Amino acid sequence: MAVDNVRSTGTFAQPVTVCVPYPDADNDGVVDNTRVPASTLQVHVLDETTALWTAMNALHGRLGEPRRLRPAPHLSIFTALGTSAAGIAADLSGVRVYPIPYRPNGGDPNRGHLYSAGDPQSGIIFDNLPSTVDIEIYTIAGRRVARLSTAASSGMLQWDVRNESGQDVASGGYVAVLRSPGCGQITKQLIIVR
Repeated sequence: MAVDNVRSTGTFAQPVTVCVPYPDADNDGVVDNTRVPASTLQVHVLDETTALWTAMNALHGRLGEPRRLRPAPHLSIFTALGTSAAGIAADLSGVRVYPIPYRPNGGDPNRGHLYSAGDPQSGIIFDNLPSTVDIEIYTIAGRRVARLSTAASSGMLQWDVRNESGQDVASGGYVAVLRSPGCGQITKQLIIVR
């Protein structure tokens, strides 16, 4: 693409096609080594001010070929993300926890901001979860400080970064233990800097 094909606003002067390849060597319509049907893939664009991915639209293309987004609105980083049945993860392998380190008072919104019940991007976010999940958060010394649990997860839970008494947890390292029936258990490390 020629540089003069981009307006000074960062948007394309003419529509372009973005190709986002994904592995499907056996052409079964499922992304290789996952349970994600290719039909659920959507293009996401990285919002560089918040460091979060935002869904743009469904991808187009035949099975086994790179999926295409038309038109791409501006220069950025794109990826293809999909879901297993009903938008909820089938196991714990794809769980994401962010932002880590969590710095709610650091002035950088990419590193987190204080939890607010009306803000789905506040606190520490556990994403790509199975429908039933228990999350226990422990200090490095092994003392449980918080527990999150749901039997009807939408695939995402937020932690307000408070202990079971409702007080803000201190700066330091923590371990989150995630358990889900039929999916086993995983651990994730958390760092909080206040």
